[in-house]
Amino acid sequence: MQSIKFYSKFILLGLLECYFISANPNLQKRQENINLDTWKKFEYTLSAPRSRLAGASAGNMLLFAGGIDSAGESSEIVDLYNASNGALTTARLSSPRSEIGSSSFLNNRYAIFAGGIGKNVTVSSSIDIYDSETGTWILKNLSEARANPRVLDLGNRLVIYGGNILKSPYLSRTIDILDASFNLSSQTESVLDYPQLGASASGVDRSTGMIMGGYENQNPNNRFSKLVASSQTLYIQNLDWTDRLFVVPGPVLEAPRWEASAAYANSQFIFAGGYIINANKEVASNRIDVFDYSTFRWSNQTLTLNSARFSIYSGTIKNHVLFWGGSESKMLDVYNSVERKMVNPIPESLFMNGPRYEAGQATLNNCLFAVGGGFDSNGEKITNLVEVINACN
Repeated sequence: MQSIKFYSKFILLGLLECYFISANPNLQKRQENINLDTWKKFEYTLSAPRSRLAGASAGNMLLFAGGIDSAGESSEIVDLYNASNGALTTARLSSPRSEIGSSSFLNNRYAIFAGGIGKNVTVSSSIDIYDSETGTWILKNLSEARANPRVLDLGNRLVIYGGNILKSPYLSRTIDILDASFNLSSQTESVLDYPQLGASASGVDRSTGMIMGGYENQNPNNRFSKLVASSQTLYIQNLDWTDRLFVVPGPVLEAPRWEASAAYANSQFIFAGGYIINANKEVASNRIDVFDYSTFRWSNQTLTLNSARFSIYSGTIKNHVLFWGGSESKMLDVYNSVERKMVNPIPESLFMNGPRYEAGQATLNNCLFAVGGGFDSNGEKITNLVEVINACN
């Protein structure tokens, strides 16, 4: 029976692949000649140092929102950087909070900031939506308050999945869905064996997203959690002909890791770094796994980062996936999704100034990848520094 279910799912996913290629012929091949020596790095500063902040983009703006300030208090500050003219402005979230889920939406017109942890360790249901065309904010509410939700841009729908909650099983299975008119509907994930909080990535061109690895609670019905590294993957597809999302388990990870990072490029989901726990110690990984949308399988390629690390900042520009910094590293690794190989050597001019922890990240217009705020390399001082890689100059 399990094999019948698997092959039925595989056939359906194959039909979806044919549908999206026929509807979007430009998806079949994307070639870009990239010379990393032409990429540049620049910096600017936030209005106030913060850690655990969220990043997103909208229009020509990079936004870094919320976080924890130098006094240890939740912040409602939003810093906006206009990439067209370098202007810096500020705005305010509807409530101060950190551990916010974030994404862009509807061809990068909107920046979304969902959920989080507010003052007195309260979990927020707020969704703050910045409209780059009008410069105004739209406010909505999640169906379930939670922190660290995974936010996926699936084209004409935005998915806000899972996150941390304050009651058993402590990991949410709720999926909130915003349509193009910001009407909200919900469904519950019920296909995974255990509730999970993993790395996430979305492919707008395929209207699809994945949740990969991270950790799961194997004691979901007990107030005492059993948190372990997860090999589970969750595949989410937005379909035009139904109000509900197509949600199924994906192929399991061969090597489950905590705090790995994920990104999407050129019909591939890339899952990199992370750590395992061995003899009560964190052991960092340099492993890279690639999920191929066209085959719905993990690739058997052997790919590695130049250094083992976790909590890496990841994003995609010019069909290249960037893995920047992470744990005690300032290095940059780049995956070329067209040639399906790592790029070497990497110019040291693109390395971070130093390692950073608990920063925010955002990409903008397929040109900029930014990491802002967080703790400095010593893990002692919160910084207001934003470092940006510019692939377009």
